[in-house]
Amino acid sequence: MEKRIAIIGAGISGLLSCKYMLEKGFNPIVFEADNGVGGVWTHTVKTTKLQTPKPAFQFSGLPEFPDFLENQGPEVFHGKVLHSMNYSKMEDATAAELVKGKHVAVVGNQKSGLDIAVECDMANGMYR
Repeated sequence: MEKRIAIIGAGISGLLSCKYMLEKGFNPIVFEADNGVGGVWTHTVKTTKLQTPKPAFQFSGLPEFPDFLENQGPEVFHGKVLHSMNYSKMEDATAAELVKGKHVAVVGNQKSGLDIAVECDMANGMYR
């Protein structure tokens, strides 16, 4: 019997998932909403300057799931949540207006998260 599996998203995580599923004998199918592979790497923000060292993208093979204290995780957050992919597709002025004068939490400190944090600072006159 064929072992089929669906993978949603052809970003770095989806591509790595596909690789490991192939190694385990599965027949993966990758679904991507965008026109190509690469995820957030295919949509950069205007101020992209930061570079990430290669070791930050090495896949250890062990899943890393965040630990949240009870009633202190995502379920108690009532603000706007926006994925970096959606942010990167926004016009520069629209993105700046969205964050201007607001307290912004960027979850994640890899390439796209750091770039977006810089843009949020710039929109509020903090980054020079």
